[in-house]
Amino acid sequence: MRQAFRWTAAASGLACVATLACHGGAVARATPAPFDFYDRGPYRPGIPRPAEVLGYEPGTYHTNYGNMERYVDALVHAASDRCRLAPYGRTYEFRSRALLVVSSPANLARVDEVRAANQRLADPRRTTPAEAERLIRETPVTVWLNYSIHGDESASFEAMLQVAYQLAAGEDSTTQLILDRCVVLLNLAHNPDGHERFVTWVNAKGTGDPDPWALEQQGQQPWGIAGRTNHYQVDLNRDALAMSQRESREQAAAYRAWRAQVFVDHHGQTAQFFFPPTAAPMNAVLPREEVERWNDVFGRANAAAFDRYGWQYYVRDIFDFFYPGYWDAWPTFQGAIGMTYETDGGGNLALRRDDETVVTLRDGIARHFVASLATCETAARNRETRLRDFHGFARAAVEEGRRGAVKAFALVPGRDPQRAARLAENLLHAGVEVQWMPRGFRSGAAQPVWWDAPVAKPAEAKKPKAAEAAASSATARPRAPEPPVEAHAFPAGCYVVDLAQPAG
Repeated sequence: MRQAFRWTAAASGLACVATLACHGGAVARATPAPFDFYDRGPYRPGIPRPAEVLGYEPGTYHTNYGNMERYVDALVHAASDRCRLAPYGRTYEFRSRALLVVSSPANLARVDEVRAANQRLADPRRTTPAEAERLIRETPVTVWLNYSIHGDESASFEAMLQVAYQLAAGEDSTTQLILDRCVVLLNLAHNPDGHERFVTWVNAKGTGDPDPWALEQQGQQPWGIAGRTNHYQVDLNRDALAMSQRESREQAAAYRAWRAQVFVDHHGQTAQFFFPPTAAPMNAVLPREEVERWNDVFGRANAAAFDRYGWQYYVRDIFDFFYPGYWDAWPTFQGAIGMTYETDGGGNLALRRDDETVVTLRDGIARHFVASLATCETAARNRETRLRDFHGFARAAVEEGRRGAVKAFALVPGRDPQRAARLAENLLHAGVEVQWMPRGFRSGAAQPVWWDAPVAKPAEAKKPKAAEAAASSATARPRAPEPPVEAHAFPAGCYVVDLAQPAG
């Protein structure tokens, strides 16, 4: 089929520019539609567009954090039946962090019930199969759209404003479908401090000159700007494993409170737009077949949305799915489908690419806007299946703990109890249940996770020739010795992760 061929080309890293269709054996190239942020109407009256509050059109100026908050406040006030602001923390520079919760009036009226339902689906120890099926039938799917984790990837920050307006004001059937079947969480900015440094600099010095030698086109911002990182110059998209920064810990807590089933992290800037399927390797702990299936579902939907406008895109390439500290992978380990979207355009007002074409900030905003809405629509159309897989992920994890050979992990404080406590705290931030043991206990069959294998004594006798041949063979590599399994006494003050414990 031509459709399959078009997708295969994209999967191999080739750009797809237009939709291909079969017409009597011939291939017809569709004429791309012109893009406009407001071609999805009708829109509700009285809901302000971003430009009406900010004073400039999307992509003509970089929005600072205070002006973004000003617009979001105006939007929540004008569309309070669809929008609700949910603060969840502050940055090191005391900028507020919040989720903009958008859904239908009926869903917003029971949004606390939706959060509770997500928690029960995420923990099958507290949910009977019959109750889980009822919740799957009745609960909207929760979609988390994460914006501006890297503060100088500016199209992401701007796109959030346009997505928020569309969901708050749109009266078209697709927007209504999203609102009826989804609770959409827009994280206004993951990294407000870095974004503010970058925007202050680029608005003062940038002119929109796409020449590669222009100041704003240089690969490294001036010393002290580093808008990519947070206040302490930490890349927050590498911190979901260590949880060393306030922003990471706050977002992890907010995610665990909502348990979104779809999570998208918006980035930039690449030569063309990237969305999953991802490249190899995929972390072996994840259910590969399920993750790849959902990557394909969302990827094809994004491709169809981009084909409408004739936009280029690619998949796989260098964006793998192995490291659990990225903010697309971390929610996937919690049962969500996490994805990274990388846009072309952004970081400044215009950029000249290697092929001499110019891509603008407005282009980057438009790509993220379309991908965000395509993701919400896809989640809405697959609501029940996504919720069932989300619950199934948790159920499989619980069963693995009950039936697996390893029943628990014990963390012994040893000579550095503070270090052990920090590790236990890190596990708690990740949502792992950790118990502190006030008394010592004994296990009849314990095995160290790390140990020093005894050093083998050199053989006195010469090896037989057959043994030498076997040892030199590439297929006869010596296996590392297994740590011993034996009875062990654990002191008071240990931390225990009990994989087989039922809910208390």
